[in-house]
Amino acid sequence: MLGNELASEPTLPPTTRFPLFVSDSIADKYLPSHVSTQAGELIMSVDKFNSLATIPNSNVLVCMERWRGSTSLSITFDAESLDRHLASKFLNEMRSIMLGVLLYPVTVVAE
Repeated sequence: MLGNELASEPTLPPTTRFPLFVSDSIADKYLPSHVSTQAGELIMSVDKFNSLATIPNSNVLVCMERWRGSTSLSITFDAESLDRHLASKFLNEMRSIMLGVLLYPVTVVAE
């Protein structure tokens, strides 16, 4: 179906950014980062894929995202549930562990 739409040279929507895919961190290996018409006109580009988890009744969510070999780690939280300094300390510790595994020097970001 996508091949037929690309062959028919569809009218392109206005340029915008919006979330489109949710990934299991496997799909990003197979989906292209850019989709173009046969004439070479860009239809869509993908900035990143998000791995998504729904955790009911949780005020703290730790999210690890991966896109084309790069990994990011973030925390979403309610200030009443978690102190921001503790969240920052956790992220710095996780970064040290993750980069330590790769044997890269680690620089701690000032809070």
